[in-house]
Amino acid sequence: MTEVRHKLLPKQDAAIFSTERHVCYSGAVGAGKSRCACIDALIHCAGEPRARYGLFRKTLVGLKKSTLKTLLEGDGDAPPVLPYDSYTHNKVECEIKVKGGGSILYSGIERPESVLSMNLTRAGIDEVVELTEEDYGAVDTRVRVEIGVPQQVLSFTNPATPSHWYAKMMGLSPEKQTPDEGCKIILTKTSDNIYLPQSYLDSFRRHEGTLYYRRMFLGEWCGTDGLIYPQFSRDSHVRSVNVTGWDRMICVDDGVVHPFCALDVRVSPDGHFHVAREIYEKGMASDQKRAAIKGLCDGDTLVVVDSAAQDLILSLQQDGIRAKPCDKGPGSVLHGINLVQAYLANNQFSVDECCTDVVREFETYEWAENRDGLKDEPRKINDHAMDPIRYGIRWISQQRGLRVLGPDPDEVKKQDEPKTFEQRRLEDPEAGWEPVNGFGYGGGW
Repeated sequence: MTEVRHKLLPKQDAAIFSTERHVCYSGAVGAGKSRCACIDALIHCAGEPRARYGLFRKTLVGLKKSTLKTLLEGDGDAPPVLPYDSYTHNKVECEIKVKGGGSILYSGIERPESVLSMNLTRAGIDEVVELTEEDYGAVDTRVRVEIGVPQQVLSFTNPATPSHWYAKMMGLSPEKQTPDEGCKIILTKTSDNIYLPQSYLDSFRRHEGTLYYRRMFLGEWCGTDGLIYPQFSRDSHVRSVNVTGWDRMICVDDGVVHPFCALDVRVSPDGHFHVAREIYEKGMASDQKRAAIKGLCDGDTLVVVDSAAQDLILSLQQDGIRAKPCDKGPGSVLHGINLVQAYLANNQFSVDECCTDVVREFETYEWAENRDGLKDEPRKINDHAMDPIRYGIRWISQQRGLRVLGPDPDEVKKQDEPKTFEQRRLEDPEAGWEPVNGFGYGGGW
């Protein structure tokens, strides 16, 4: 094999040569995460034909745009980690064979089953915070082939919120500050990368004092400025409540590939909304979902269900359950988010501490991003409990005639409906008159 030399930052070196089963290199922007993952794969495979290194990210598209690009093409002024003449690449089988050494197998983990046919000696995961615990477990169980070196799963990631399951595993959450056995985390900040120009480091100064700065420059595991519900606080909203005499409703978001979520909600006479119990589970069959909902019901309990789940609604109604579709339509998501924000701000919302997935989603539910920054729609992750909460709060608000500032879907619908010519002329006497060749006006009849 061609001789390859790569300089490692001290913390990159510490990650690659750790001996724990689960190692995390948690880095801020520019901390060398992708390059560290690629060098780890190279070191493991170089000169060892038996090595089989698995390189993963949640989606294959994301992996190809990040780590795989660094491995084979280089990034910025840095050359590729693997020189062009040092490997063969089978794109159909997603396998990179290092000359004189082992193989790097790469894959997305859109479904955990996609990696279950692999037998690996080591694995590297790009952006582990994108994975579920089930995804991570699927990779972990595949690292089981012994070649005389530690069998390890190394993860390379940007920080997430302290309530993330991986933060708890690594001892970074408020309620669990000790890593699980066999786990090690190495925290880095942008300035740890001595190869970055000072002008780049200085560009972050304008963000000082923000959550973005703490996470993306200092490398802290905290929330972001893109959180949809920054009003949510464990101290204020997570507590047990005496719900004797309160109304009951069940709020449901259906899921097959994604988790099915049913929330046991209690509503006080003055409108306080309390989530008392949760069912949050992937892979449930239809009869299991119906049984779970029935188990939460008490008498003539109202069940508000995602209107897209027509089969589930019909089957519940046939079983004698008072199931109703939620009201969805143009503008309903933003309107519902505004309602939930108002309930949080007015301390009219609470959740029992047993509802761990509800709490986790409140702390990780974020606005989507585009090239210009955040845009007015949520990211379609960490929302399986957030959606039924929206359905329930909007239902209660409609029944009680409550309104908050924000887009009302009924008004949006009216705006989308075409108007007659007479309606348009009443609103604007000039409607129907158009310029003719830029001079004067001609009739628009």
